[in-house]
Amino acid sequence: MFYDRNFGNAVFNVIQNPPNYAVLQLQAPPALPVMPNQFDTLGGAGQSLTLTGSARMLDSNLRTAYSAQFNATLERDLGKGVTGSLSYLGANGIRLYSLNNLNQIGSCLLAQRDDPTFPCSPSAGDNTSRLNQTGLTNINRRSNEGLSRYHGVTAELRAQRLGVSGVSLTGAYTWSHSIDNSSSFFADSPLEGFAKFFGFRDPYNPALDRANSTNDIRQRATLSGIWELPLGKGLNGVRAQALQGWSMTGIVQAQTGGAFTIYDGAISSCNSSQANFCFPVLIGAVPQRTGAADPTLPNTFNLYTGLPSAFSTLNDFCAGDPNCTSRVANLQPQLLSPRNLFRTPGFFTFDFGLYKSLKLPREGMNLQFRSEFFNFLNHSNVFINPGTNVFSGGDSSVTANKGIFPGGGKERRNIQLALRLTF
Repeated sequence: MFYDRNFGNAVFNVIQNPPNYAVLQLQAPPALPVMPNQFDTLGGAGQSLTLTGSARMLDSNLRTAYSAQFNATLERDLGKGVTGSLSYLGANGIRLYSLNNLNQIGSCLLAQRDDPTFPCSPSAGDNTSRLNQTGLTNINRRSNEGLSRYHGVTAELRAQRLGVSGVSLTGAYTWSHSIDNSSSFFADSPLEGFAKFFGFRDPYNPALDRANSTNDIRQRATLSGIWELPLGKGLNGVRAQALQGWSMTGIVQAQTGGAFTIYDGAISSCNSSQANFCFPVLIGAVPQRTGAADPTLPNTFNLYTGLPSAFSTLNDFCAGDPNCTSRVANLQPQLLSPRNLFRTPGFFTFDFGLYKSLKLPREGMNLQFRSEFFNFLNHSNVFINPGTNVFSGGDSSVTANKGIFPGGGKERRNIQLALRLTF
């Protein structure tokens, strides 16, 4: 059982609430003079100035998040230095921290559903379009609405010094499935963070977002080995020093890709709220990944095309009617696209090492020369371009580049040389 203490930022941000403090937004402000006293600056607008501000809210029943982990392993000695094992690992993330806007544009429709007399003007975009009509815009609640589930099975074989060959091998294969309703508190994934949004598709039904996790890696295989080269046996002197003590290592890693979401980038009541993630309306079958090269751009591949046949932006679905976009976003979120319907490409890499050990004249002292080659084959994996998973209508595609990480930087072979003295 592992507990996750709530980070101080969640509590500290409450001081930014009125009346002690306010984060203000000016709605269509007039030209204002710059004055030493900011109240004089605001006063220069007269009665035409409209100020709005958001609020930070802590769930009064906020609890400490925790994760329960459980595992079981069956291991058997297969003889001749070979051991096999089959392992299961499970984890449940319970009461995970969440951030969710409860007062987005059009949320007044939720109250009007129960009380038809409740004042509600979704298209106005002001306080009458929201559930809380005190003048606050977004009310971002920090709560325990997150959940996660993980199940994984790993089969492993280990062979220590096979015969007299000097070879040791370890191979493992893992099948796993990770599920959650929010993969990070602040949307830290490069394919999420660029949008600067957070929260759930339905602020009042977080379970609707239960889906494959962003880091749902279904299959992963690794193979590593060490070979102590049988060179220079029976030799003495300089020839022994030159030929003995060499060893090679290698690690091969291969895995399937994670999951990602297509977001709605067109202007609508959802995007105007500037808080919760916005999803397009799902109108057709999800396209399959292709990976065809784009003939118009270098090192660019179209992973997913035909998005208009699968999605419609909320604005297009409602023909630009703000009342309709508010109604769909707040009352019919089941029409919107679920999270993480798409998959990123897989990943492969091979690291190699060559080592030479020397015994020094002084007793107990050894010198080792180490040369390590990360991404030895200089293989370029395919990474999705952040931002291309935003659908704004038209014939857009999700594109990718080879050898360019989503967060920036290039994938390349790295060589590390070192001397290690042990005594």
